[in-house]
Amino acid sequence: MSESLSIDTPVRIRPRMARFSPASVRAVESIERQVIASSVAAGWTSVLVDHHTVRPERNLVEVPATPDQTVVVVVRGCQEIEVLGRGSARRAIYRAGTSGLTPPGVAERLRRLPGPDGGPVEKVNVYLPAQLMAEVADHYRATGVRPRADPLSSSACQDRTTADTVVALARAAAVGTADLYAQAGALWLATHLISSGPHSLVANRDRRGPGRLLQRRLQAVLDLMESHYGDDLTLKRLAAEASVSEFHFVRLFRKSTGNTPHAHLVHLRLEAARTMLAETDLSVGQISARCGFSRANHFSTAFKARFGCTPTQFRAGLAAAVRPAGIDTVGSPGALSEFLR
Repeated sequence: MSESLSIDTPVRIRPRMARFSPASVRAVESIERQVIASSVAAGWTSVLVDHHTVRPERNLVEVPATPDQTVVVVVRGCQEIEVLGRGSARRAIYRAGTSGLTPPGVAERLRRLPGPDGGPVEKVNVYLPAQLMAEVADHYRATGVRPRADPLSSSACQDRTTADTVVALARAAAVGTADLYAQAGALWLATHLISSGPHSLVANRDRRGPGRLLQRRLQAVLDLMESHYGDDLTLKRLAAEASVSEFHFVRLFRKSTGNTPHAHLVHLRLEAARTMLAETDLSVGQISARCGFSRANHFSTAFKARFGCTPTQFRAGLAAAVRPAGIDTVGSPGALSEFLR
């Protein structure tokens, strides 16, 4: 007798549950990692979960394709991922709580570049069986909803539900919870990704009226800006991410966030620059380029307008604040707090 599980819109669990592909095992084993916990040790077959740490390195890493949907969530640490394509490369910043989606059948060539602290990164890889993803999509088709044909793919997405579910699966695998838990968790995660996540494949109606961007579309734009703030993000690209015309995008973005896209992007760049100045040895020129400023003097002007000092003065203030006692420092005791305001 088959069992059923109701999660928002019920999806039937069949007696013969979908299994992850052996190719997913090969994919995760291609990663040079320190394993913390694995669902293989727990005897799970319905989903593959691998909790591990990796050290950022500039060496090229090749991860083979798998027919399963890959979900990656960073638990602790920060790293910059450079994914190499045909004649191009794209970068994204992954921090704690950030997730990434790799669609079935896609092999990746990437580099893990060090984050601000340069330390190891703790993350969880989850591989959802292709059969499970297909069954959830088929369920929506049966109810008259036609999911888009786009693959589930994103870089550095901020989705709390996905992150919490993946972490819960990792904890359950670590203590050897029964595979029934894995079946329910995998079904819930697949349903969320297809139906209601920031990059869901089911088109939802805008219940907040035409004057505001759909929440998932806005989140997709914000994720793109946060993970690619150093790129030359054009209005055309942002509008396409939001699925609206360029003519309407700026007005809708401002109505939804209170800021123009340009102002928000500059804010992200300056906050990233301040972190790099405080936590890395990169030169001001290198930080300027990494944060998307075309010229160092433009960066310095924008930084001073935002924080009240130039990047060089900011870094000098930090250095002065940590000098040992007995060495003269420049400025008043409140100088550092002024720099960090």
